Amino acid sequence: MAIENNHVTDSTDMHDKELSAFVRAADGQTEKLIELLGQGVSVNVQDEGGRTLLGCAAFSGHMETVQALLTYEGKEKLDLNVLDN
Repeated sequence: MAIENNHVTDSTDMHDKELSAFVRAADGQTEKLIELLGQGVSVNVQDEGGRTLLGCAAFSGHMETVQALLTYEGKEKLDLNVLDN
């Protein structure tokens, strides 16, 4: 369990949201990805292989999603110093 935005959340639920965010980034589902970021998924999250949401979107050629991540104005900004492996 974790406390996020004063709500107790199940860490498994957040892990599922993070996995979903990677699928959305790779598929170019920008609106759904932004919804997940609004639900607490970090814009700087990395998967077990070190890949980032930005890297997945760029590798898949989804420039609208790349632009959305670059300009995302949630509670944290995209850290361009996070390396995508």
